[in-house]
Amino acid sequence: MSDYVGVEQALDIAKVFANIPGVLRIEVVGSVARDRRGNDLDLVVTVGWYVYLKYMFPLRERLAGVDLYDDFDIYTGVKQDRLEFALKALEFNQAQRGWLELATKYSPLDIHLMPLNWRKDAEEIQTLFNFADTEFVRNIARDAVSLEVFRNENTGLLEPYWP
Repeated sequence: MSDYVGVEQALDIAKVFANIPGVLRIEVVGSVARDRRGNDLDLVVTVGWYVYLKYMFPLRERLAGVDLYDDFDIYTGVKQDRLEFALKALEFNQAQRGWLELATKYSPLDIHLMPLNWRKDAEEIQTLFNFADTEFVRNIARDAVSLEVFRNENTGLLEPYWP
């Protein structure tokens, strides 16, 4: 594991998501967005409502059994489950999972899928989360950096870049 995650690692991981059907936008939040480096990479992947609900239903079920005031359980214990629910909602295949595993080998990832217009609808979206932090959605929106994307002419892949 690297000592920190920077913009370069963030772009490597975001590239995987940029090439998944159904992904509308990728935003970096948390310390990497604020300081361009952090202990892990926090990503918000914007998707349509259908994919978002496929992600939120199992997540809400998982959160139902969690102590809302136990920060470790909410932020760390559920992190891997959130990632798995996101990959299932986005219908990642084995090759895409392998690509993501390689991209995150030295960069811990924390991900949230959010619906289109999640910033504008922050209050409504917040009600779907079972978090003691009632400002969670507003807080991550405050620092979010929306990545730009271009198509690489040599590979045909979508490549994110820091604006």
